Amino acid sequence: MTLPFTAWEQAAIVGIFAVFVIAMMGWVYKLVMDNQRHYDAQADKWQKFINDQNVGWQNWIEAQRNRDNEALCNVAKTVEKMTDSVQKMSAQLEAHDRSLEPRVTKLIEKAEERANGATKKRARANSSV
Repeated sequence: MTLPFTAWEQAAIVGIFAVFVIAMMGWVYKLVMDNQRHYDAQADKWQKFINDQNVGWQNWIEAQRNRDNEALCNVAKTVEKMTDSVQKMSAQLEAHDRSLEPRVTKLIEKAEERANGATKKRARANSSV
């Protein structure tokens, strides 16, 4: 039959076991903290990457918006110039039409006179036959 350990032997075994358990808990805690630091570093890198991408897109969008606004301003100025040109051409055409109207009226009158003269000549020629 085996004799139980003496009190100091039992205390030594419990002490060794406690040191072992505490060492194991410390080792696990260190592993967890190392992993947490690693994940934090990865998260920081990822957030920096995403932030850089966002800043890049925001800059591009702002530049594109500025180009679009400038292009629209140019289109508006061009349309305004075209409108002015069309209005000037319209005014010139109206003035031209007004200056032609008396001449066209005179030409129509002359043509009617000739037509009437030719009709009278034919009528005379037909009546003399």
